Amino acid sequence: MGSAPAAVASATRRRITRRRRSAPSVTLSSSEDLRRWQPEGTVFEGRFRFWDELVGAGPPPILTSEGWLLLYHGVATHFRSVNIYQAGAVLLDRDDPRRVLARTDENIFEP
Repeated sequence: MGSAPAAVASATRRRITRRRRSAPSVTLSSSEDLRRWQPEGTVFEGRFRFWDELVGAGPPPILTSEGWLLLYHGVATHFRSVNIYQAGAVLLDRDDPRRVLARTDENIFEP
């Protein structure tokens, strides 16, 4: 679906930003009209020399009883000339998605 952001379905019209490429962080933005978006801050960052050095949001987050469940992709860049894409999960606070409640230490899927 191109570079369209992953939408967080909530009354405050927030979204987790997904970029065309992996980046050092995933950010949260909000909008009153769904046209002009204002950044609200970093949600989480990549971890140096881990499987998710660079990160990007995956499919739209799912609201659970524990908070927002977001699947994301990570890229390990420290394997010489090979970038390895893998998937992980992060649980975000229901009311403030900038607050990470839990995050996988290891990937949950890889090629």
